[in-house]
Amino acid sequence: MKRVIAFIKRHLASVIVLAVIAVIGTMATLAHQNDDGTRTFDRKAPKYSEAIEQAHCKVKASTDAAIASTLGFDAPQDKGSGCEPKDKELAQLGSGVYYKTDLSSPTAFVNAMNGRGFNEGYGLQCVAGFKQFMFSLSGRVVATRTGGASGYANQVSEIQALGFTWHGGQAGMKDGDWAIFGGGTYGHVAMYYQGKFFGQNQGSGNIYVGNAFNLMDLGGYRNSIIGYYRPNIWANGSTASAPATPAASSKTVNDQVVADVLKGVYGSGNDRVARLQAAGYNPAEVQSAVNSRVAAQAPRVSAPASTGYVQRSGGDYVVRRGDTLGDIALRNGWHGTNGLFGNSGYTQRLAERNGIANRGLIYPGQRISP
Repeated sequence: MKRVIAFIKRHLASVIVLAVIAVIGTMATLAHQNDDGTRTFDRKAPKYSEAIEQAHCKVKASTDAAIASTLGFDAPQDKGSGCEPKDKELAQLGSGVYYKTDLSSPTAFVNAMNGRGFNEGYGLQCVAGFKQFMFSLSGRVVATRTGGASGYANQVSEIQALGFTWHGGQAGMKDGDWAIFGGGTYGHVAMYYQGKFFGQNQGSGNIYVGNAFNLMDLGGYRNSIIGYYRPNIWANGSTASAPATPAASSKTVNDQVVADVLKGVYGSGNDRVARLQAAGYNPAEVQSAVNSRVAAQAPRVSAPASTGYVQRSGGDYVVRRGDTLGDIALRNGWHGTNGLFGNSGYTQRLAERNGIANRGLIYPGQRISP
């Protein structure tokens, strides 16, 4: 026994190391790995005190904020940590809702985006419209640090890194410049175009739902412009800042040209733009008239009150690239009485109706039934 005790004293450090290795080996072999990375013998995630849980969530919030600053994502980077608020709509696919579009000129962008909507899960917000342009320009987006568009005025270095140049005030503004407005709680962001402003959530009637890209005269609200970001690709190519008037050769848009566009006489996309310009029309004015005609002719059918929504289009909808369930519901008039977003909103019910496990993940070609 004396020899054993003496041996242990001489090799105490080694004995402790071996004991630790044995415990770790036992845990690794017999314990079950949980979804959060911890290991327990009863296959249940470990329970922490409230203080430890709060500390964990505080660290996670700081980490998410750092990631959001770097990557430009507005939403938490993972789901199921236990730190996110209940019934909170996560951003739908982050920057995945955006795609590259024609930036050959301000007019090309307007024609490509007019009537299109982008939604990260917070409605068709003006910030999401600006992010679509950012992504088309650079393949990246920058999130506003304040949660409102006006915050972009204080993120000059981040946004200039994407290919913009900041100008304070509104003097010298040209077609294609993205104006940052300071009016209201959150401000606004939109692209200056022909004396008006092209952006999302303009004249929607409900700022939390928003609306798709449209061209609008913002009147006196333009006096709240803090400054604007000029895309470097258009630094020398867009038109002067004074409210533009149609070119002398521009024909007045009439019912016949609208009908011809709807019939496909002028083709689609850039081909349509070129043909309309060759015929003497302003493509943006024609598109606006076409959108008005389509909206006026859309069938309006009242669904039973018990269904919880008012349905304007009764047919199925085939998903296109860039669509979200919220965007589809808005475009077709499927308005939920409990709101569109969140676990109790209409988009969740729409997902359940169509067997969609994740309401933020849909694919082009997928058929959606109201």
